[in-house]
Amino acid sequence: MIPSINHFKYQTNHNQFENCTNLTLQGEYLSGDHLFRFKLDLYDSNSLVIMGIISKSRSQNENPYKNPTFYGWSTNNIVYLHGVTYSNFNNYQSDIEKNDAFQLVLDCDRKLIRLINERTLQTHELSIDITKCPFPWQPHVRILNDFQ
Repeated sequence: MIPSINHFKYQTNHNQFENCTNLTLQGEYLSGDHLFRFKLDLYDSNSLVIMGIISKSRSQNENPYKNPTFYGWSTNNIVYLHGVTYSNFNNYQSDIEKNDAFQLVLDCDRKLIRLINERTLQTHELSIDITKCPFPWQPHVRILNDFQ
């Protein structure tokens, strides 16, 4: 089942530290395959986009790039493995443009996540260490605006 793009709950946070939009999904995932589809209509060239998962054991309000359970991808060719940043990990090259649609697949049984850019058909996959990111998982997408 593919959730509609409109099923995301958008939460915008403006404070003295960051101007961001979170795409929040309801639910937590322990087993099976789960596909989430989203469109980056709020993206511009000064934005930082972070897409992946966090463990339910950690706060959704915590910045994913500071969250030790976060696994995922970002602009600027960055990959996050349990909150640690890696540049060009497994030759990951971000190819994000405004209005790109993505599929984020959580394969809980195989303990991996996959990101697919529907425009370029580029597919990226990460194995998840469940000692660092225990179940249940929650998908997490954040757009930081005016990121310098």
